Amino acid sequence: MLTRRLLPLLLLLLFAVPYSLHARRQHSSFAEPLCFTDVPRVVDCIDPRFRAYWERNGGLPVFGYPIGPAIPEETPAGVRTVQHFERNRLEAHPEAPEPYLIQLGRLGAERLAQLGRLPEPAAGPVATCRFFAQTGHNICGALLAGWQSRGLDLGDRGISDRESLALLGIPLTEAAVETNAAGDQVLTQWFERARLEIHEAETQTFLLQGLLGAETDDASRPVGPQPGWIEVDGDRLVQHGQTVFLKGTNYYPAAHPWSLMWRQWDGSTVSGELLRARRELGINAVRVLVPYRAAEGWTDGRGKVTPEMLARLQEFVQIAGSHQIKVIVTLFDWHDSIAKAGSPAESYDLQYLHTIVSAFKDDDRVLAWDLHNEPDNYPNWGDGRGAEVVDWLGRMADAVRAIDPRHPVTVGVGRHASLWLPAPNGRTIADMSDIISVHNYDAAQFAPMLTEVRARTTKPIMLEEFGWPSGPDCRGPYFDESSQLYLYRQAIKLAGDHNLVGMLGWWLQDPPTTLVFSYDENGHFGLYHRDGTPKPAVAPFRGLRVPGLASVTTGAQPLTMVPRAAPNPIDQPLRFDGELVVVDSFKHFWNFFGGEAVFGRPLTNASREQTGKLVQYFEQARFELNESVHVQPIDPDWPEGQTPEVYLDRVHLAPLGRQLTAGRDFPRVADPKRADLRYFPETGHTLGGAFRNLWETRGEIFFGLPISEPFDEMIGGRQARVQYFTHWRFEEQADGSVRLGALGQAGLQTRQCPRAW
Repeated sequence: MLTRRLLPLLLLLLFAVPYSLHARRQHSSFAEPLCFTDVPRVVDCIDPRFRAYWERNGGLPVFGYPIGPAIPEETPAGVRTVQHFERNRLEAHPEAPEPYLIQLGRLGAERLAQLGRLPEPAAGPVATCRFFAQTGHNICGALLAGWQSRGLDLGDRGISDRESLALLGIPLTEAAVETNAAGDQVLTQWFERARLEIHEAETQTFLLQGLLGAETDDASRPVGPQPGWIEVDGDRLVQHGQTVFLKGTNYYPAAHPWSLMWRQWDGSTVSGELLRARRELGINAVRVLVPYRAAEGWTDGRGKVTPEMLARLQEFVQIAGSHQIKVIVTLFDWHDSIAKAGSPAESYDLQYLHTIVSAFKDDDRVLAWDLHNEPDNYPNWGDGRGAEVVDWLGRMADAVRAIDPRHPVTVGVGRHASLWLPAPNGRTIADMSDIISVHNYDAAQFAPMLTEVRARTTKPIMLEEFGWPSGPDCRGPYFDESSQLYLYRQAIKLAGDHNLVGMLGWWLQDPPTTLVFSYDENGHFGLYHRDGTPKPAVAPFRGLRVPGLASVTTGAQPLTMVPRAAPNPIDQPLRFDGELVVVDSFKHFWNFFGGEAVFGRPLTNASREQTGKLVQYFEQARFELNESVHVQPIDPDWPEGQTPEVYLDRVHLAPLGRQLTAGRDFPRVADPKRADLRYFPETGHTLGGAFRNLWETRGEIFFGLPISEPFDEMIGGRQARVQYFTHWRFEEQADGSVRLGALGQAGLQTRQCPRAW
């Protein structure tokens, strides 16, 4: 459907079929994306933020199909959401006034710069043409008519010059016959934001806008080396002699992090996530961790590798290779070993190592063997036995090289000083490593750490783990997306300053709120939110352009998935609006004491605050989990445990009544010695009437003691009779009934969180 923004220069047979016939609209509202399911080559949808603009200002002829998703990118104005199209680029500028909320890229100028053609020689004014003194160029004839026939809808009558300028910009060249990207010789003129072309087809003449978006994107995509092995060359990594830079993530599937990745394996999901990371972030490497201990299912605890697990690692390597992503395999995860040389324990370690390394020794899709993940953060190292751990790592490194002399070996350390702790024989982790791998999550320490490491080695250095959490609230003073963005920018800058060979973020996407991994900062390191939308840190990471790393080894192993057992209803989360859920002990507690009628709906998900407490806010209460090992866990399948005492021992109700009345004076009263009133000498307050009737349904263990007498207070704009208790506020209604006050909401608004300012 063509709007008045695109008046035909002549009858354009090319667009006789309206573009809307190709687009299957999922919903008439612009809150929905616009997808093109009838066009197989178009895999991206127009983001709802850009859809109305795209449709109102010309659609396909002006902008073309989307060639990527809407995603944060670095712009001169800062990080903005951007979507690339075949003919242009749209940028969201929410801070700008109407009608500039959406702005166009200067792709004409950018493409000419890519071609080395700016500035073009100026020309003088030409009669019958429109001359632009700013650039010294004219627009003439059919191209002038075409320029005047197109413009952004700024509300002017007809199509004004300012609307044409807003869409196309001023001319940057004179008109000339050029060969376009399709190989056609056409009369062409370049503008700031577009390229106009006059095409001839038999008896028809028509105007087209060049595919500048696609051309600019193709030209900026780095060309990768020939398929092959990654090799160490001095302080560089090379593939077929071409220096490569590794950019990637430590990877777990978003829905199945840590060892769940292997026990709940889903090959199709892994392939989809890695494809997205390659397309949207441009990664070319991932690091994956292989557990050792029996609890994760990879081994029997005595070195025998479970065949199904090895097959899943082979499937993972195949998936990554198909997307031109190399794999760093980290061994002995969750293993705190200092097995002595020649001992039975070491024979188990060597059996595990031999099984895995032998399976990939001829596979160039594997980039390197990482012997252990942060061995310096395990108890044995902390107990003063670090030298013995280094000695064990050295023997494992020798065993790997005996099996596989071609893949580089590394060890990812949590603290860079650990690289130089000597074993009894004097050997260090730095000595045994072909690539020096360091982990760091402190932007302030990046520069001094990397300076020291570079001063002490000539080997390639890789920042194997880095990142910053964007939450949860109240966990720390800088736990936000702005700090995460800052850290990624710093890491990228310093990677260049210190000649690193690669950097791997921690990790790709935040896990679901139903998993325990989401409770603390570990659930917020992702570059994508748990709903799949990108965070601002995607922008600088995406802007670091690296080529894909193709491999000679290929495979066609079918993708597999571990069958899912039928879920136990007891274990299923309670889901509310958006992503709010109530799970595990909080869910059982909520149900046991009356659910929404008592506590209201959740206001937050469970999260761990800086105090270390796992908490969750509800409209009327705040739950705090008692995680002492001496406390009986809540088990709905244990009838004898279905008592208020067991539940209230595991989940504590925060003393919101006392907290929210801190500083208020509630004078004690004397015992009135009345049968209709219950007196509490501990607090010096009484309880009677409907308030007493409600209180006695659960008593002190649930509500706490009264800390005030009944009095009148403004609640929600009306005066109500209230009484405060340690955990609650009772509110008398017009009909004489009593409800529980919304102290959870008040507590959430007044909670003291550590701030960065």
